[in-house]
This record gives sequence, structure tokens and C-alpha cells, in this order.
Amino acid sequence: MLSERFDEWEAQFLRQGREAGLKDGEATMLTLLLRKRFGELPESVRARVSAAGPDELERWGERLLEVSSLSELFMEE
Repeated sequence: MLSERFDEWEAQFLRQGREAGLKDGEATMLTLLLRKRFGELPESVRARVSAAGPDELERWGERLLEVSSLSELFMEE
């Protein structure tokens, strides 16, 4: 019974690690694309991207192709 519980914990730990890794990768890629398009980023933008959830990162990534400024990218829809 205890070994089953350890297996559950291990699976949960690995799943959380993968999710965190994906989120970090998405944030890194968005930061690179923003820098390529708009130049050096203010600390406030880097912090906002780092703190964003997966849904926000995806939405900003899609909008990146449609906006002409950082302020337009982060405007609420």
C-alpha cells in the first residue's frame, strides 16, 4: 500500500515538473520573440511574462503577430 502511494507521488511530481518546464519554455520563447521584435525589454515586461500562466503566454504569443507595440500586446481585450 505504501509503495502504491510512492508511485502516485512520483507520477504527480513528474507531471508538475513537466508542466513547469513547459511554462518556463513558453515564457523564454515569448521573451526572445518580443526582444527580436521590439528590442530590449523593460524589467516590468520581463517580470510580467515570467509570472504569466500558460493561457496568457499563449494569448500573447498569438497576438504578437498582430500588434505594433508592447503596450498594445498587453492591453486587455
